[in-house]
Parts: sequence; structure tokens; C-alpha cells
Amino acid sequence: MGNINITVPDVKNIVGSSAPLAKEMVPIINKYADQFGVNTVERMSAFLGQLAVESLFKYRGEIWGPTKAQLGYEGRKDLGNIQPGDGSKFRGYGGIQITGRGNVQAFSDWLDKQEIEHPDFLANPSLLGQAPWWVLGAFWYWSTWGLNRLADALTIENVRDQVLGSGKSKPTSKVRPITKKVNGGYNHLAERITATERALRRLHPDLDAEKRPKPLPVDSAAGKPAMQIARLDAMLPKVDPGLLAPKGSLANTIFNVGGPSFKATRGNPVDPTVKTVQEILFAKGYKMVGRNDGRYGQNTLDAIVAARRDLGLPLIDDTDEDGMIQATEAITPDFLAAITIAPPREVDPQRAALPTKEIASIVPEVAQARLGKLTSIVGAGAAGLPAIGGFVWDQVQKFPDLRAQIDPILSALSLSIPNWAWFGILFGVMVTTYLLTRRSERAAVQAYRSGERVAQN
Repeated sequence: MGNINITVPDVKNIVGSSAPLAKEMVPIINKYADQFGVNTVERMSAFLGQLAVESLFKYRGEIWGPTKAQLGYEGRKDLGNIQPGDGSKFRGYGGIQITGRGNVQAFSDWLDKQEIEHPDFLANPSLLGQAPWWVLGAFWYWSTWGLNRLADALTIENVRDQVLGSGKSKPTSKVRPITKKVNGGYNHLAERITATERALRRLHPDLDAEKRPKPLPVDSAAGKPAMQIARLDAMLPKVDPGLLAPKGSLANTIFNVGGPSFKATRGNPVDPTVKTVQEILFAKGYKMVGRNDGRYGQNTLDAIVAARRDLGLPLIDDTDEDGMIQATEAITPDFLAAITIAPPREVDPQRAALPTKEIASIVPEVAQARLGKLTSIVGAGAAGLPAIGGFVWDQVQKFPDLRAQIDPILSALSLSIPNWAWFGILFGVMVTTYLLTRRSERAAVQAYRSGERVAQN
């Protein structure tokens, strides 16, 4: 077994996004991987597959709401949270989020045994989100729970659940037991499986090479001879000439990427080449690209990253101050040529079958819609009962003795509409809200299952 050295582009490809912490953390992973036994393609793939979901190589610690689950950290003896305020103080930090006073103490003890000097994490646990502790915390958890042994069983054939003829799947993925150890359950299992498979294919450069679309042999030099442009143009699909730069030809667009006609940057006005790319990506099934508005933003980048990964094309490590990959590095001639002749993207069957509850945990729009539905149900119940009761009471008011007592109150409140009617109006608003949020939830769930919407952690 030898050391497996990874690169920043490797991590970006596996995570499927810009992974802004990759530059900082990759050298540390390479430094310590062999020491802690993460020294085969299978082990490194499993390790990176979990980190890709736990942190996205973007977050140093757990994003605090607090959510209901986070509020549950307080007083949990299994996490060692024995003092008031421990739940918030010892929230998850690091690549594999170390959570709880007890785990922070265990990590500190482990570092002492490794003879690695470290700060007082009990006094300031947020330091666990800084280098090198972000990485070492993940290696501590990985080695303590014996995850290398589980990773050794991983192959490209068993990374996914077995898909049955009925469209259902059999839980056979070797990522499952690893996820259970890391997560305590199976949250974001589909994403962990996908990231682990990306890692296996990325770190095994020849794996399934014959199945990957072969990009056309073109380069980025502008001003190719007209004969070569015409030959390439004849091979490529026809696209609305009004969308293309510089001369109404997709071949010209490819050969001029990176040249004077390609000026796409984040937030810039419409760029014809970006608009072309967006249209092609959407047609190929990368629907997370959204509208073909010609603007280079995060949705467009997410779609390009996913497509480049599927095509086996690398992403060059060149990001702006926000961690955004430069357009000229993401939209390259080989990418444009390959995506235009590639077959339509197939939707992950596990993603397509993911229950709504699990989708809600990774897609904010679904979670918000579910909350809206719950709120509207509670509101409808709270308004409906008074509306019915108020109507009955309004009828009782018609008795003279009771009416004489109630009229002064109604007059003082200047109510021309009965109280029960106001509750009835509120009930109608709540029912309408429920119907609208249910429709939004269904649309967001369908968008995720079809690949139009990507997960967010």
C-alpha cells in the first residue's frame, strides 16, 4: 500500500462544487493519509465521499440555527454535554463534524497519544474548524471507528445499491455501513454514494474509460482555418444562430472560447457563449442550470461541474475571491465539443426514488414548503374552530337578554362584521396557503428527483 496523493481539482470534481477549503486542506490530507492508513484508492474514496457531504470542503463547522436536532444537543450525556451551554458550544466542527464535549476531549486525548501538540479545544472548540485540526479530526474519527476496514470492501460494482427490475433498489451499497458509522444514520445517503463513486472513478483514471464520451480533438486557439471549422460544424448539433458567438456557428464558438469574444464573468451582462452552453446543458439533462439567460452564476457553474465530471474532464484550479471557478476555466473548447455530442444525462435511480422527507433535509425549498404546510394546517385548525363556534354563538346572540349584554361590546369595538366571519376569512387564507405550499413542495421535490435542483447542506 502506498500513499494516495490527491489534488485540489480532484476534490472539486468529487464534491461537485468549488470546494473553497480544498486549497487549504488537501496538503494536510496528503501529509497524514498514509500515517492513518488512508492509503488505497478505496479508502481515500470512502474518506473523501463522506467529507464531501459532511462539509462540502466549504464549511468549518456546523451551521447553527438552532434546529430542533441542534437544540437536542443540550444535556446529552452520550455526547458528554454535562454543563449548561455545552450543546451550542460544542456543536460540530471539522471535516467530519466533531460534536459534543466528550468527543472533543477524546480527540484531544488521541492527539496526545500521537504526540501532536494542540490548543485547548475544550476552551475554544471552534479551533477544530481550522487547519490542520479540520483534517486531523476527520482522521481521528476515521481511525477510531475502524472505517478503513469497511472501506476495503468497496468496489465500483458495489458502491451503489442494487437496482431491481421493478425500479426499486436493494440496500447493498458498501457506502451504507460507512455512512452509519459517520452519521449515526443514513442522512444524505444518496449524496454520499454519488460522491464516493465520483472519487473511485476520479482516483482510478482508467476505470470505465471506454464508457466516457470522447471529446473532439480541438484546442483553444482562436482563428482556426475555415475548413476545420466547417468540418467540426457539420458534426455538431444545430443551435439557434442568434445565441452563438462570434459568427453564428457552434464551431466558431468553440474555437473562440478564451478569446476576445468570450468575456463572461460572475455578474456580467449576458454573454452569448454562456447562453449557448446553458441551452445545451439543459437539453442534455443538466436542468440545474436554470434559465438560459446568458449570465454566468452559481447555477450555471453547478451544471458545468456536473457535466465535466460525467464527461471525465478535469476542472482547473482557478477561482476568484468567492471561490467561484473562472468561466474561462470551466467553459473550455474540449468541454463544449464533448457536451454537444454526449448522450443525454441519466438521472440517478436512487435520487429519483428518494423519499420527500430525506429530500427536505437537503433542499431548503422543500423544507420551507413542508414548514409552510404545517403552519397552515395549525392555522386552519386554530381559525376553523372559532369560526364554527363563533357562528353558533352569533345565533345565540339573537336572544334578547344576551344581545343586550353583547351589543355595547360590539359597538365599542366598531365591528360591522361578526367575529366568526373574521375567523372564517382567516381559515380560508390558511387553506389557500396550504394548497400553495403543497404545490411548491411537489415542484421542488420533482425538480430534485429529475436533477433540476441540486442539494444544499
